[in-house]
Amino acid sequence: MARLPRRLFLGRAAALCMPSLLVGRTPIADAAGPSVAETLADLEALSQRLVTGRIDADGWQTEVEAIFARTSASELLAAITLDWKALHEQTRRAGQITHPLDPSELHGCPATPSFRRKLFSFSRDRAILPHAHRNIVSAFVVLAGSFRGRHFDRVREQSDALIIRPTDDRSFQPGDAAAISDQRDNVHWFTALDDQALLFNVSVTIPEPLRGPGPKSTGRVYLDPDGERLEDDLIRAPRASLSQLRAKYER
Repeated sequence: MARLPRRLFLGRAAALCMPSLLVGRTPIADAAGPSVAETLADLEALSQRLVTGRIDADGWQTEVEAIFARTSASELLAAITLDWKALHEQTRRAGQITHPLDPSELHGCPATPSFRRKLFSFSRDRAILPHAHRNIVSAFVVLAGSFRGRHFDRVREQSDALIIRPTDDRSFQPGDAAAISDQRDNVHWFTALDDQALLFNVSVTIPEPLRGPGPKSTGRVYLDPDGERLEDDLIRAPRASLSQLRAKYER
């Protein structure tokens, strides 16, 4: 996907360029807390601890949720230096845009961060469709709009399906965050309930020497949670293609 044109304005100036995000919607949380630069420094320190083996994936997952819990979503949104008008137009045409954020597009970001950064922009009813990860930790925070967020534990894998257990199904509002690891909530699924809904994502790949038992590969495994119900609240979720999931779950 071609990168978006950018307009390098900083700080709160970004928020002034997106009135359509703020009118008629749930107000973005703006509690007192650390600056965006401090939040990003905390994310860098946490990710460095992960890749050097000083904290495990489950610990990263817990701590990153705490970092986002004390971060102002409006400040984080304002620190993203994109051309919002161009982003909204591309989203309107495509339904969903995934934009990897260069450090220069995130005011206060370290020059060479250890964590990947992405912004997801959605039209209503478009989704990050259900998938599992291997050897990756990832966290989302809502910046604008609202989402239905669903999570599942990945219990075990079969050749044509994953055995999963539901862990969370709720509405996510601006400022709400959730994280995944191989240890818990590994399968996630977010559906936009509004137009111009935005998710900010950070993720880190577990270095191969630190990976646990099981497959050493990385990447996504798409699946359909609407599968056979088993005992103990388990679901046999067949593997699926992205196109199959889009046809079934997006309007």
